[in-house]
Amino acid sequence: MPENNNNLGGSPTPEDKLTPNFSAPENFGLPSAPNLNGEPSRIPSPPTVSEPVVSPIPKPAPVYAPIPPVSPAQPMPPMPPRPPIMPPTTTPPTPPFVPPTPAPLGPRTPEPAGSPVNGGESTVRTMAGDLSTLKSAGGFVSEAPKPSGMPAASSKPFSGPEKPVDLSSFSSASIFTPGKDAASPKSKEVSPKLLWIIIGIIATAAILAVVYIVVILPGRNAVKTPLAVAPVAVVPQTPAATTTPAAVPPVHQSYLILSTSTPASTLALANLDLTSLMTALGQIKFSGSAKAIQEFSLTYQNNLVDPTELMSLALPEATSTVFGTNFEKDLTGFLYADGAGDIFPGYIFRLNASSTVSGTQKEVSAVIESSPNLTNFYLVSPGKESASGFISATLPNGNKVRSVKFGSQGYVFEYGWVNNYLILSTSYHAILEAESLLQP
Repeated sequence: MPENNNNLGGSPTPEDKLTPNFSAPENFGLPSAPNLNGEPSRIPSPPTVSEPVVSPIPKPAPVYAPIPPVSPAQPMPPMPPRPPIMPPTTTPPTPPFVPPTPAPLGPRTPEPAGSPVNGGESTVRTMAGDLSTLKSAGGFVSEAPKPSGMPAASSKPFSGPEKPVDLSSFSSASIFTPGKDAASPKSKEVSPKLLWIIIGIIATAAILAVVYIVVILPGRNAVKTPLAVAPVAVVPQTPAATTTPAAVPPVHQSYLILSTSTPASTLALANLDLTSLMTALGQIKFSGSAKAIQEFSLTYQNNLVDPTELMSLALPEATSTVFGTNFEKDLTGFLYADGAGDIFPGYIFRLNASSTVSGTQKEVSAVIESSPNLTNFYLVSPGKESASGFISATLPNGNKVRSVKFGSQGYVFEYGWVNNYLILSTSYHAILEAESLLQP
């Protein structure tokens, strides 16, 4: 510790209070140890350490949480009444067993004179004596004892046999010979009636067994042969002839307005080809030299020939489906007679409800005007097609058509649109006549 030079001789400072006081005698109150020369050692003893004086540090007063006020004590509920305590039941102690006191013996009865006790004569007990005693007591009697009970016992004491028993008269027959009442029972006699009943039962059972073995049992084991059944002659039934109803041809709907005097003709094709078509058209005959028009419908195998089938006959190179998807499945054919002996065919198609002229016209024109086989529509050859091709023309009724000329005799092929109808014609005068007779 460094020395405190600032407070010499004054009051102790706080540092002094914490500094141990080492002031003590030089030898610290202990004798000096001698050195090697015998002199007292001058090495000072270690100083004694006094307890430091430490000022107590004041402790802060403890702070306790406030105690909540105590509510007034609630009154205790009344205790239920306790049942009375019954005093324990005590079992009385069992008294100790005391054996009964025997009765005092009375005066002894003197033995009769002649007994061995009084010095009398002693005899040997024999079987003869026992038998005699037994007979005298009622044993081996011939009659059964009366039900009145056993005879009263004699109060006279037994003094032994009066005289010896003669064993010569004793035999086993007298012992084992039964009396009258002990005789063997008589054997029961079987009634003759019962005997015959038993014999009858046995005989009946034997007969039934023989009948079962001989008659019934072989019949069960035998193979049953089926009864022969006479064959029945089966007459073959001839099936009734089925009549195929006549095919009803489909109803044709005409697109022309004709008089009732000239109804439409139905032409049935033998084959679906161009030759059959020309043959069918040649069946229609006209009389006189006047101009006339005749309507017809085409069928094949009882079905109407639709526009697609007709165009495949006349124009076999056409592959477009415009006629099958845009027109109805029926068509109207007509023949026009010009009065000079020539007949010109023509055909009318009608658009279906889902098609329009503007959407179909261009594709139809492409199929017709590009075909080299337009001469197939004629009954006779019209000659060679004009090199100028199709041209547009206007009919006297104002309708526009497309036409092309053939040969040098004035044959013309024309087609045009009137409302929803498409008209194909092999003659100029024929298309004029057909347009004037169209349905509205």
